[in-house]
Amino acid sequence: MPEQPTYSRMMAALVDQVKKAVDESKAEDRFEAYIREVEEHRAKVQGLQKQLLEKLAELEKEERKHITSDDIHTGFDVSHVSA
Repeated sequence: MPEQPTYSRMMAALVDQVKKAVDESKAEDRFEAYIREVEEHRAKVQGLQKQLLEKLAELEKEERKHITSDDIHTGFDVSHVSA
Protein backbone atom coordinates (compact mmCIF):
# COMPACT_ATOMS: atom_id res chain seq x y z
CA MET A 1 0.00 0.00 0.00
CA PRO A 2 1.55 3.34 -0.97
CA GLU A 3 2.35 5.79 1.79
CA GLN A 4 -0.25 8.53 2.26
CA PRO A 5 0.97 12.11 1.77
CA THR A 6 1.07 14.35 4.82
CA TYR A 7 -1.43 17.17 5.29
CA SER A 8 1.21 19.82 4.62
CA ARG A 9 2.26 18.07 1.42
CA MET A 10 -1.36 17.89 0.22
CA MET A 11 -1.89 21.59 1.01
CA ALA A 12 1.31 22.49 -0.86
CA ALA A 13 0.08 20.54 -3.88
CA LEU A 14 -3.26 22.35 -3.71
CA VAL A 15 -1.56 25.75 -3.55
CA ASP A 16 0.61 24.80 -6.53
CA GLN A 17 -2.44 23.74 -8.54
CA VAL A 18 -4.28 26.96 -7.71
CA LYS A 19 -1.23 29.10 -8.54
CA LYS A 20 -0.77 27.32 -11.86
CA ALA A 21 -4.45 27.79 -12.77
CA VAL A 22 -4.32 31.50 -11.85
CA ASP A 23 -1.12 32.00 -13.86
CA GLU A 24 -2.68 30.31 -16.89
CA SER A 25 -5.86 32.39 -16.67
CA LYS A 26 -3.87 35.66 -16.68
CA ALA A 27 -6.62 37.33 -14.65
CA GLU A 28 -6.31 41.03 -13.89
CA ASP A 29 -7.49 40.62 -10.30
CA ARG A 30 -5.28 37.77 -9.08
CA PHE A 31 -6.79 37.81 -5.59
CA GLU A 32 -10.29 37.13 -6.94
CA ALA A 33 -8.87 34.48 -9.27
CA TYR A 34 -7.24 32.73 -6.31
CA ILE A 35 -10.52 32.83 -4.37
CA ARG A 36 -12.43 31.43 -7.36
CA GLU A 37 -9.96 28.58 -7.85
CA VAL A 38 -9.95 27.64 -4.16
CA GLU A 39 -13.77 27.67 -4.12
CA GLU A 40 -13.80 25.35 -7.15
CA HIS A 41 -11.46 22.91 -5.38
CA ARG A 42 -13.58 23.14 -2.24
CA ALA A 43 -16.72 22.32 -4.21
CA LYS A 44 -14.98 19.32 -5.80
CA VAL A 45 -13.87 18.02 -2.40
CA GLN A 46 -17.35 18.49 -0.92
CA GLY A 47 -18.90 16.65 -3.86
CA LEU A 48 -16.44 13.79 -3.48
CA GLN A 49 -17.10 13.67 0.27
CA LYS A 50 -20.84 13.46 -0.37
CA GLN A 51 -20.34 10.58 -2.83
CA LEU A 52 -18.14 8.73 -0.34
CA LEU A 53 -20.69 9.14 2.46
CA GLU A 54 -23.45 7.81 0.19
CA LYS A 55 -21.28 4.82 -0.73
CA LEU A 56 -20.51 4.18 2.94
CA ALA A 57 -24.21 4.25 3.83
CA GLU A 58 -24.92 1.82 0.98
CA LEU A 59 -22.18 -0.55 2.16
CA GLU A 60 -23.40 -0.41 5.76
CA LYS A 61 -26.95 -1.16 4.61
CA GLU A 62 -25.68 -4.14 2.59
CA GLU A 63 -23.66 -5.39 5.57
CA ARG A 64 -26.73 -5.37 7.82
CA LYS A 65 -28.44 -7.83 5.44
CA HIS A 66 -25.93 -10.59 6.27
CA ILE A 67 -25.87 -12.58 9.48
CA THR A 68 -22.47 -12.73 11.13
CA SER A 69 -21.21 -14.28 14.34
CA ASP A 70 -21.37 -10.81 15.91
CA ASP A 71 -25.15 -10.95 15.54
CA ILE A 72 -25.54 -14.21 17.50
CA HIS A 73 -26.33 -13.77 21.21
CA THR A 74 -27.40 -16.27 23.83
CA GLY A 75 -30.99 -15.88 24.94
CA PHE A 76 -31.85 -17.60 28.20
CA ASP A 77 -28.77 -18.95 29.93
CA VAL A 78 -29.33 -20.78 33.22
CA SER A 79 -26.35 -21.86 35.26
CA HIS A 80 -28.19 -23.75 38.01
CA VAL A 81 -30.68 -26.59 38.15
CA SER A 82 -33.77 -26.23 40.31
CA ALA A 83 -34.65 -29.26 42.38
